Amino acid sequence: MKKRLNNKGFSLIELIITMAISLVIVGAVFTFIYSAKKSYNSSSVRNELQQESTSINKLVGEAIRTGNMDDTKLYVFDNGDYILHTGTKVLYYCSAVDAIAIYDEEADVDAQNVTLESYQTVDALRDGLISKYVTECSFDIEGFELETETDGTASKDVRQGYTESEVTVAGKNAKLRTPESNMIKVTMKITKKGKTESTSNTYEIRN
Repeated sequence: MKKRLNNKGFSLIELIITMAISLVIVGAVFTFIYSAKKSYNSSSVRNELQQESTSINKLVGEAIRTGNMDDTKLYVFDNGDYILHTGTKVLYYCSAVDAIAIYDEEADVDAQNVTLESYQTVDALRDGLISKYVTECSFDIEGFELETETDGTASKDVRQGYTESEVTVAGKNAKLRTPESNMIKVTMKITKKGKTESTSNTYEIRN
């Protein structure tokens, strides 16, 4: 007597259940991989942003600290640009292209030529460019406290850290600030690949 073989295959219900389980597993694996990749990319961008911020602030800080107070002057332009002469360096923030550059003071870069329209591109700033990711920037000369005495009573008076005059440079309106304080505050917002970091540091002109 011949033994009958069991050739029965998967039923439709079993096939559907198997496919559903497979889809759940594949979906879970895909979700895990996507989340891990997204987390890695986010962490990588954040690290890049922090490195960019650290590098910019280090260079800006060195340029200010090694300056000479007697030669320092700050131009604040109505269009959001800033030029800071420190006596040894020229720091230029160009709001049109979110760029900040540093030049040697003797490199024939001054408020007259650095703000011409030809400088409003990253390529034109390349020689001194330190970053093209600074979406906001401001330079400010900090105020200071002055101790006074009236009728034997001592008091402290907070004074503005600069004198100011209106000037026109290369056809652009600006405020020229001459420091009476040796403390320069630099505030920046750095944006890279959709992430932003804000910094605010105060540097002392040592000479």
